[in-house]
Amino acid sequence: MQNIKTLKTGIILIVSLTLVMLTGCSKDDDSVNPTWDTALVGTWEMDNIGGETGSYDSEDLENMGVYWIINLKGDGTFESEDNLEEETEETGNWETSGNKLIATFSDGSKTTFNYQISNDVLTLNWEDEEETLTAVFYKE
Repeated sequence: MQNIKTLKTGIILIVSLTLVMLTGCSKDDDSVNPTWDTALVGTWEMDNIGGETGSYDSEDLENMGVYWIINLKGDGTFESEDNLEEETEETGNWETSGNKLIATFSDGSKTTFNYQISNDVLTLNWEDEEETLTAVFYKE
């Protein structure tokens, strides 16, 4: 009788330890499986921008002194600097899902861009309050 009791205790202990070890392990390691398109990692400078109300090529932007530089880092963070409306520097986190680039700013707000990338050219499309905008960036 004592042997059966010892055997049951041993089995319960082995099953318990196995469950603890299995639930403690996870294959969801963001450093191995990032939630972003790694082709986007790098510094991007705007070359042109446009929408329904008009468009501006690189020469127009240069003459007006308008710029937008985005640094998408490999750790899922970003820095953005522009003077589209006023001088702005922003930081936050970024991720991709399908052809969507989701930027979560340090203040908690989010902007979702549709994106296409080909070689060192990144095209972003997004909805502004008044129109749909498209900007083309070149990798620095």
